[in-house]
Amino acid sequence: RKPAPIQVTAWGFAHGTGCPEIDYFLADPVAVQQDERQHYAEKIVDVPCIVTYEPPAYEISGKSALPYHKNGVITFGSYARYEKLSDDCLSTFAEIMRRVPDARLEFKDHGFRRPYSIRRVQAAMPDIAPERLLFSIATSHQEHMQTYQQADIILDPFPHTGGVVGMEQLYMGVPVVTLYGTQPAGRSTSSVLTAMGRKEWIARTRDEYVDKAVALAADIPTLTKVRKTLRQELLDSPVVKDYAAAVEKAYRTMWLQWCA
Repeated sequence: RKPAPIQVTAWGFAHGTGCPEIDYFLADPVAVQQDERQHYAEKIVDVPCIVTYEPPAYEISGKSALPYHKNGVITFGSYARYEKLSDDCLSTFAEIMRRVPDARLEFKDHGFRRPYSIRRVQAAMPDIAPERLLFSIATSHQEHMQTYQQADIILDPFPHTGGVVGMEQLYMGVPVVTLYGTQPAGRSTSSVLTAMGRKEWIARTRDEYVDKAVALAADIPTLTKVRKTLRQELLDSPVVKDYAAAVEKAYRTMWLQWCA
């Protein structure tokens, strides 16, 4: 059924629907490449980014000291949903931990209330000392936002990337390394980083993902500097600035075409 003359899918479900009753899918050239568009039931309409971000209403600082300076070791963070931690993702994290032998990796999600979830992560990294893997459970949103700043570097999950969590982490001033996926839900962080001008944190292969994480872990001056600028980079980027106007312009074009 088609209760409206024009129907559009966007944001919450970062993919096409496969339904010819849906006329448009709001995306961008990073999320949906030009040579893939013929496979979608919808017409792809480009907006500045496949996702957008609205900061929380409460005040919370986007600048913080680099944890490395206090801890003396790099702390990687993985704060997306446990369900996004695929076997390939965990094995890639394990390789990063081998390459940065004194680093820690912190996980946080309600899924870690289950002992099984912790055991699965540990089993995927059998040669990584248990004390290097940190686990905590869900908290209030404000506390969760502050938790991001306990990490020096965020490791984005795959094949389904962090989504809103990825933008929250950048808003809190923490760099995110991501793997460019094979479909839009695996490319949302890449879309955001491209719009921000931070394509250097996007990997095209698992090996490149490892290399980028390891290289960034060794670049303490860059890690220190970006924590002071990332929030403003996000807010000044098309991910946030004038995003609504771009969407309204797209709606207007759709309507005029329908009227014609």
